[in-house]
Amino acid sequence: MQSKPLPKWLDRLGDWNPQLLRELKGRMNDRSFLVTIGLSLIGQLIFLMFWFNQISNYPMPCSATNCPTNWESWFRAVFQNLNWLMPYIIYLPGIYYLTTDLMGEERRGTLNFLRLSPRSSQNILLGKLLGVPVALYFAVLLLLPLHVIVGIKAQAPIVFFLSYYAILIGSTIFLFTLSLLIGLSGRSSQDNKNTGGVIYILGLLFAVAMGFIPLVQNLGVYTFWNFAPQFIIDNRYGNGFQNSMTWFWMILSQHPILSHSLFLGNLAIMTTLFWQMTQRAFQNPNANFLVKRQSYFLIPYFTILMIGFVCRVPFNDESIQELSGEILVIGGLFSLSVMTPIIMALSTSRQTTLDWINSRSDHAWNDRIWGDRSPGTTAIAINILMMIGILTVPVLFNTKPNLITPQNFALVLLIQGSLCMIYSLLFQGMLLVKSPKRKTWANLLLFGAIGLPLLLSIIFGFGTSKPTFLLKAILLMSPLTAPFTLGSWDGLPPPILLMDACIVLGFQAAIIGFLYLRLRSQLRKLERS
Repeated sequence: MQSKPLPKWLDRLGDWNPQLLRELKGRMNDRSFLVTIGLSLIGQLIFLMFWFNQISNYPMPCSATNCPTNWESWFRAVFQNLNWLMPYIIYLPGIYYLTTDLMGEERRGTLNFLRLSPRSSQNILLGKLLGVPVALYFAVLLLLPLHVIVGIKAQAPIVFFLSYYAILIGSTIFLFTLSLLIGLSGRSSQDNKNTGGVIYILGLLFAVAMGFIPLVQNLGVYTFWNFAPQFIIDNRYGNGFQNSMTWFWMILSQHPILSHSLFLGNLAIMTTLFWQMTQRAFQNPNANFLVKRQSYFLIPYFTILMIGFVCRVPFNDESIQELSGEILVIGGLFSLSVMTPIIMALSTSRQTTLDWINSRSDHAWNDRIWGDRSPGTTAIAINILMMIGILTVPVLFNTKPNLITPQNFALVLLIQGSLCMIYSLLFQGMLLVKSPKRKTWANLLLFGAIGLPLLLSIIFGFGTSKPTFLLKAILLMSPLTAPFTLGSWDGLPPPILLMDACIVLGFQAAIIGFLYLRLRSQLRKLERS
């Protein structure tokens, strides 16, 4: 039986992106579209029925004969809930579709056939991005008329619609690109593929549902949606926090163009980074997804971005005097939230390190700094120095610090930097051991080194005015607790003396020296093998 010829527009689409055509042919059938239309319309009907039952809760002032409904207030409540629901409707199913599709292709072995395709990785991944959630895209299009009509009835200005859709589209592209990366990297050890993939998917879905969506919604109320917060939440919180969120002494709620540019610009930068990492993961699954050149951009970028949020108004002596202590807290958070993933991304596997040893012509430092197959410890050290240097710059203008002295400030920064270096050497060294479970052990060792001192500090006396030397050492072995041990946060003298902190720093330097020598010994053994 001769197959039915494709429509001309679909044929031209296949010439541009065969992968997109493949996805559409597999998903665009009458049954799937009828199910999508049915689910979308039934969901909208249930939503409206629920809110029609709430009409009595939105009365206008009653007269003796009747009690009219405050329709504008009712439509505004419906619009608020639609604005909160739409991200969940779009993000969570889309993330699930993309991650499970790529993991399924990997499990069946068909992903390797795609890698052999003459088409570029960008073309193939774009086909996945556009084609896999096509039913979801169609369901959202069916929801848009309801959203627009309810918004108009709620007296939402057109500027709000443009802002909301820009944030929604930008966040969707960002999360779906991240989903492609997770789908390609969500492979665990050979005996644990399915479990590892499920953990990756559930972890991402939980982080988006409980973290990203509420963060964006609340951040929008305080910044880029400050001109119309009543369309996101009930405006019951006043304007105190809205007027306190600043970036380099500029109040974001008073600069809507700046707040939109800051959010969408950061989304664009991170989406571009994840897209490059996704292409790299697709082309070579065994390579590091993040390259060293990218890390040298990311560290200054994130450091400057985070410093901006502690530069608060008013711009006076008091706010500047508090800057040094707050920057150290930023340094602690930065060490864990940014440096830890970069350490994991730049550290090379045993096989990659063997390939580097066998192919290198000399021991040139240029290869250690820029080469993507060499161990990542040198690049991590450079990133740590950049982090310390950038965090120091704003404090140079602080002539009268009241939270921490310049000596203690420098000491805490050195402690935070040395801890990051210890984490890097531990993780890289464990990845080179001859064990089938080395990646699992490396992860456990890294998170143990980060979490154990913090846990012991909380249990055995964080905030104690006269800690023992052992407790002092424990407090200084966490980037988060170190700033609070050498600063006068409550107006009292620091609980740890400068000499004690210097001793702990010397101990950390000895650990770094030992781990570095051990790593060199491992590299020599690999060279002889």
